[in-house]
Amino acid sequence: MPPRLSPLDASFLYLEQPTTPMHVGAVSVFRRPRAGFDYDRLVDLVEQRIALVPRYRQKVRYVPGNLARPVWIDDPDFDVAYHVRRSALPKPGSEDQLTELVARLMSRPLDHTRPLWEMYLVEGLDQSRIAVVTKTHQAMVDGISAIDIGQVILDVSPEPRVVPEDLWMPRPEPSGAELVLGAVADAVARPGEAVDNVRVATGDAMATVGKVAGAAGKLFSMAWTASRPAPGTPLNVDISTQRRFAVARAELDDYRRVRAAHGCTVNDVVLSVVSGALRNWLLSRGEPVTPSSTVRAMVPLSVRGEADVPSSATAGSLATGSRRSWWTCRSGSRARWCACTTSRTRCASTPRAAGPSAPTPWSGSVASRRLRCTPWGRAPPAGSRSGSSTWW
Repeated sequence: MPPRLSPLDASFLYLEQPTTPMHVGAVSVFRRPRAGFDYDRLVDLVEQRIALVPRYRQKVRYVPGNLARPVWIDDPDFDVAYHVRRSALPKPGSEDQLTELVARLMSRPLDHTRPLWEMYLVEGLDQSRIAVVTKTHQAMVDGISAIDIGQVILDVSPEPRVVPEDLWMPRPEPSGAELVLGAVADAVARPGEAVDNVRVATGDAMATVGKVAGAAGKLFSMAWTASRPAPGTPLNVDISTQRRFAVARAELDDYRRVRAAHGCTVNDVVLSVVSGALRNWLLSRGEPVTPSSTVRAMVPLSVRGEADVPSSATAGSLATGSRRSWWTCRSGSRARWCACTTSRTRCASTPRAAGPSAPTPWSGSVASRRLRCTPWGRAPPAGSRSGSSTWW
């Protein structure tokens, strides 16, 4: 039987809407090698190394009647040239032009009838540079396991790694009847999950919410908080399908020095810096920033334990979303850092104690019906970049 999507990975598919794509992206800029580098060489490189991430040759197949979560199946029509594409910037090939191109690429949803990833070779950058833009659905990679096509095409030394020759043949696609039989077998093994799937298929989401709330009071508390009106800010407006991509640079060593001096994490420092930047942005727009002003956001929090060793064959997400407040009310950088550190510590304690399976009941059955809108208040504005990456 083909591998089934985890409850969390399935929720990423259910949550996707035209205005809220669930893919993530990355941009890598390189100096063009003296020996040259073009589209054909990139395609050859991906073909040689895609065996290291077999999920990138698989697509999602839904079970008839939503009797169970979707499964991963080999794409019999897989064409690497469809997924690896090329583009070029007009002169002068500035970084502003690159960010505009990335914004357009990230605004386009992925084709769910094919493997959920794309890669673009961008030529024409100034200073004899090229860029590689990757776009991958969140259901395939969580950013913690580092199992991504953008990683496997790179090497840690000038000498390329040796990759065994790959003679890949797609496995036969299961029929609808086989998928139903697999769902029945799973129902026998896990009857509680089968009940949840039936409730989702029939639209009985309120009963499912009650089941989840009874099993996990903390998740219900999060949902109750999310149902309250979000703070009134310029961010809480209706959004379109368009995205913007912006670049902000900083030295990682600076963040590490702050981490070492205060005994926190690099993420704590980043969150406090972002809070300060958001505070300055609100003030520049004439928005009131009072001691009670906060901006709520969903921040991914890894629940990958030490035993959860990343594997290319088991690529997927082991993360949950924690409700976080951007402490824009704190005018001092140290005060913001203290607030962010305290908030992160409080949020991290629950998922880690519960283990990676903690989000399972919520994401596996409820997301497809109950979380179709942005959880924390209204969605971000058209200028935000849901589902794409930025440079720190």
